[in-house]
Amino acid sequence: MEKTLLISAFASYAAALALYAVPRDAFRTISFMVFAAGSIANIAAAVLRGISAGHFPFSNMYETMISLAACAFPLALLMRRKQGPGGGWIDPLLAAVMLFPSAFGVGKSFTPEVRLLPPVLQSPFFFPHVISYLIAYAAMARAFLLGLSAALSREAGKRESFERAAFHSAGIGFPLMSVGLILGAFWAKYAWGDWWSWDPKEVWALITWLVFLVYFHARPAGRKSPGWAAIMLGIGFAAMIITLLVVNLTPLFGGLHAYA
Repeated sequence: MEKTLLISAFASYAAALALYAVPRDAFRTISFMVFAAGSIANIAAAVLRGISAGHFPFSNMYETMISLAACAFPLALLMRRKQGPGGGWIDPLLAAVMLFPSAFGVGKSFTPEVRLLPPVLQSPFFFPHVISYLIAYAAMARAFLLGLSAALSREAGKRESFERAAFHSAGIGFPLMSVGLILGAFWAKYAWGDWWSWDPKEVWALITWLVFLVYFHARPAGRKSPGWAAIMLGIGFAAMIITLLVVNLTPLFGGLHAYA
């Protein structure tokens, strides 16, 4: 059932993306509805996974990517209500890309094998720390693609709209990223006895946070130069990918977060 829901969700995201490519309002409305249906299937798969595993579905990369993809539609809905339609093709694209590894079992890190929750994850910090980061990462990935769209747009109106949407999306992600970083320090003290251990994942999480901090401080200049803002968002996005994926999936990094 879980696998069926994941495949259905991915197919819905891909269909929503294809429908949005048709430049007619009716097709784009249908696209959003199909996107919503995919999100329901995605969230249902995450809930079923949590029930079968006996814990929140964040304990490994398979579960993490399912939960991350499930954040895409709620974020799109929030931004749509706040500032009107903004993400367009970006939201279903992000959802599809994030869900793909778990839906199709790409590599041994994305297999659906249920594992016991490591003792270090059996903590009251587990849910708030991880969910803060998941929503933050989804919002920041969205901000990067919107910033890139602003930089590539030739129309001043669209460029300003994309830039504003990128800023609002980052405005959701950055505070949550800050919360996740702070909760991680408390969790580290609780679990390992130190607030900070210079673990590879901690270091890259801090680098990511600092890059996005620079983006916010330099945004007035970035609004006059969308290309510069897109570069900062791109560097932050790259650091985020290293934090989320590279540190966990390659033998280059070990450390205290090797279980993730």
